[in-house]
Order: sequence, then structure tokens, then C-alpha cells
Amino acid sequence: MRKIFLRIIFLFFLVSGLLLPSEAFASYTLNVGVPGSSINVDFGNVTATIEKSYQVIYLQNTGSDNFSISNIPETEESPFYIQDLIHINSQGNSARIAFDPDTGQITQNDNPVLIQPGEQLEIIVGFPEQYVETGNYSTSFELITTNSTETFATINCSATVVSGDASLSTPVFIDFGNFTVGDINQESFFIVNNGTTALTITGFNISELTEKGVSISTIYQDSATNFVDINAPITMEPGDKLTVNLQYSPVSSGTVVIPFEIFTNSLDLPKQVVLLNAEVKDLASGTLDNGTITTDNGTINGTVTNTTTDNNTTNETVTTENIPESGGSCSISPSGTIGFDLLLPFVTVGLIYFRRKESR
Repeated sequence: MRKIFLRIIFLFFLVSGLLLPSEAFASYTLNVGVPGSSINVDFGNVTATIEKSYQVIYLQNTGSDNFSISNIPETEESPFYIQDLIHINSQGNSARIAFDPDTGQITQNDNPVLIQPGEQLEIIVGFPEQYVETGNYSTSFELITTNSTETFATINCSATVVSGDASLSTPVFIDFGNFTVGDINQESFFIVNNGTTALTITGFNISELTEKGVSISTIYQDSATNFVDINAPITMEPGDKLTVNLQYSPVSSGTVVIPFEIFTNSLDLPKQVVLLNAEVKDLASGTLDNGTITTDNGTINGTVTNTTTDNNTTNETVTTENIPESGGSCSISPSGTIGFDLLLPFVTVGLIYFRRKESR
């Protein structure tokens, strides 16, 4: 797959953070105002011809208290497993959480995970139907607070493995790689009907994808030898293949896992999920004090006077390589010079937002 990075030079004031959408369009969302809430996550009928299935659950703290989560034990042994845990703060920025599947312990920076009001915990639960026998399966995952006296929330999972004829071959993950808020990345993947019966794709979770910065650019169908309407049903005979082209421009930074959901008309395969992964860095920033700057074709070449520096050196040259990646200030000595790519064609009261120069 070909990856294309498009560098964007754009104009905006970063007065407020990029907020997480107030409405979530994920498979399952549980608002937890007080401890003890639960949610039923039904994988439905899953055909044994599929290797793995995933469901994504968002737990949001809608109460007024902080909750500190230390463990997510499984109440009984089952094929279900936790694939990934992502902590999403109130600004929409996210970070992966360490999880020990043997003990159920979860940590963030070696500490229990603190879920403050307005924050979310994204939980990806997997089920390996290809490796189990047909039948019914169920279990529960309990999110335990640090004092071990109350359960923050319970996730009840169920699935029925059937030996159906419907099957779609898709990648488990699509990795958009590492890039920065404001960049655009493109990826593509195949959907193949590798079953023995015709399938109709009835839709995708377009609303959620749009909220998170993902769009479907085009879908090409081999049997039609043409691009198809992404908003209309797509019928696939056995052996038919779709090429799905995606474009992603992230709206928040951190470790990002976005479910791409494919809905079908088959009772044996009502939905299939592909996980979209990315590591997104925020825009960096530098602060200039009492400086005089000029612009030249999108590049700042300025002389800064009457400034202070921690080590009191003079004639210091400041480049993008020694400016912090995630905010902060850079000290510029008297008569120092600064040069970096400019996101804005002007500055706001001495505060400049810029993109770090990086090799690709």
C-alpha cells in the first residue's frame, strides 16, 4: 500500500484545544455517572471462517468524581480477550494503557489509570472465532477501582460461532504510522468475499469515521471494473474484491485506534471490523519575547533582541531541531536568529505555531 503525506500550510488560531466530539458513533458507548454501570456487548453470530472479530467500547465518565482504575479481571475463562486500551482525555488526546492479560492489571506511566470527569476509556475486545468450536460463548470484564471495593463498570460479552458460508477477508489492522495533527495520510486495503455465497455490504460507520478525521475517498470493485457509490449497497459475489481508499487527517494527538466497521446483510456475518492505528504528534510551539520578526515565503527569518536565556549565551542559533515537540518555550539569546517553517503567515502577540522539520 502506498502512503502519501501531504504537508499543509494553513492559517488558524490555536485558542482552544481540538475537542472530542460530544456525540459518539462507536459500536458501544457507556456513560458512567456513578460506579456500578454495565453494558452488554453482543458479537452476534460470527462465522468460523473469520480469523478474528473486534468490538470497540467507549466508557465515558459523566459524573463529577475521579475514578482510578487498577484492574480489569475476567470473571470466567473464555476466548474473549482485551486487544487494546486507550485513555482519551477531555481534549480528545489519547495514550495507550499497559495491560497484563494474566493479572488484569492496567497502568499508565506505572500508575493506575485516572479517569477524570469528561474523559473516556476506549476498550477493544477481540474474539478468535477461527480457533474455537461452534457454539455460544460469554464472559464479563470488570473495571475495578484502586480501593477494590467497587466496580467502576462491567462489560458483558457474548458471541455465537456458526459454520456459515459467509466470509470477508480483510486486514486486521491498517497502520497510518507516525505523523502530526494537520497532516493528511492516505492508505488503502482490500475487502474480498472469500466465502461461498454472495454478500451485500449495506454500509460503513461513516459518521464516526468523519468525527475522527477519516474519510472514504473511493471504493473500486473488481467485478464492476469501476468505482462504486460508498453510500449505496455493494453486492459481492464469491471471489469479488473491493479496494477501499482512505484519507486520514487527525483531529487529536496520541495513540489512535479507530474502528472501521463493515455492515453486511448476512446473519452469519452482520459486521466486520478493521482497526485503524496511528501515532499522532501535536503541533509544537515556541515563544518569542520582545522580538522583531519578518516573513519571507512562509519562512521566518528574524532577529530577536532584549531576550533572556538560561545560560546567558549570545548569538545562539535556534532551529526546529531543538524546539520542543509538544509545546513549551525556547529561550533565544540577545541578537540570536531563528528560522523554521511557518504554519501561519503572521504571528499572534509573540506566539508562533509551527511544524517541526522531519525527514520522511
